[in-house]
Amino acid sequence: MMETQLLLCISQEEVQNPYKFKMTNINVYSFEEALYHCFYYFKQSIDDFSSSDFLSWVKNDLGQSFLASKIKQLCTIKNAGDRLVGFLSLVDYFDEEQILNLREQISEWGKRLEWEHLKEQADYLIENGEPRKAALFYKQALDHENNKILLNNLGVALMQVRNFSEAAACFERALAHSDDTQKGESDFDFQITLNLIESSIYGKDFQKALKFLKKAEDQHPENPDVYYLFGEFNFEAENIRYCVDYFKKAISIESDTHYFIRIADVYLKLRQFDNALKILESSPKKDKHILLKQAQVCEKQNNIPASIKCIEKALFFEMNDVELWTKLAMYHRLNYDLKNAFAAISKALNISSENESTKIELARIRKAQGKIKEYQSVLHDIMITLKQDYRDSVELLNI
Repeated sequence: MMETQLLLCISQEEVQNPYKFKMTNINVYSFEEALYHCFYYFKQSIDDFSSSDFLSWVKNDLGQSFLASKIKQLCTIKNAGDRLVGFLSLVDYFDEEQILNLREQISEWGKRLEWEHLKEQADYLIENGEPRKAALFYKQALDHENNKILLNNLGVALMQVRNFSEAAACFERALAHSDDTQKGESDFDFQITLNLIESSIYGKDFQKALKFLKKAEDQHPENPDVYYLFGEFNFEAENIRYCVDYFKKAISIESDTHYFIRIADVYLKLRQFDNALKILESSPKKDKHILLKQAQVCEKQNNIPASIKCIEKALFFEMNDVELWTKLAMYHRLNYDLKNAFAAISKALNISSENESTKIELARIRKAQGKIKEYQSVLHDIMITLKQDYRDSVELLNI
């Protein structure tokens, strides 16, 4: 039998304060975890380990002043890839083959243009629910390369932070690139048009929205999204009586879950709760989103036990969904069942301890339990997170 070697952690004492990597939002509690993170997320953390915050964490929280000084020396290396490899080689955590393979990956990545690097960073952020940060990276990428893909993606990020007027301007600029559209890209141009319509609707620029809607209908009369957007147009313009017909026309072409939900939203606005439940029940697909909307309708009817049943049904299919456990906790709290509310929120926190909605619901439950100190502690934690997110955004603006 081969003799095995036990590798001990650099820091032998328990670390109370983790280091949080800025782009991935992943917490690490040891130097080895930091190495692992930088190895597998090198695109997102190629400069993170050389920041003053990381150096301070290694020196003060890990108690490794020698390693901190070594990392500081690495900062003098101009090539980012060489800096990263030097960092990963500070201790014998990865073998030579792993380091060699990573060096090759970094080399290939380094051959890409600067705007492509920035786009990759932004795409990662938007996929992980950080549209505000993503928008900053897309804007930086546009300083290097002005193309319709970047303009469209920036518009999408801006829509997610509800900056609809600036988003619409991005989509219009993207469409201005249609003259240099290559063969096979017309579908993408049409998607940009749909994005422009949507941002114009939510930005209350109804004249522009209607202009492009009519154009889209003429060009693609069988596209369900066109009629869905006609429904959205009328909903936002408060022409409520026309909404349902347009949404139903979209459904006649494609039974998209979202179309059923939007009809339910119309009925909710009209306080026609039975009709809302009927349309949701008619959806051929009973997924998480349908069940969440059914729970909301039941809540409006003051039928909280029915809301709880909807969420429990959804959890049967998606047991590790933090949103569902948080909603279940909320409905138990509204039903004055604080024991089950706390049990549900505990499961949500086990899945994601950083979820803001989950922490807010925990605070509400603690307050309902009369545990004011715990309630204040959770609120304090939320405020610290919000302040850190703000500081991160300021740092990104200064990149």
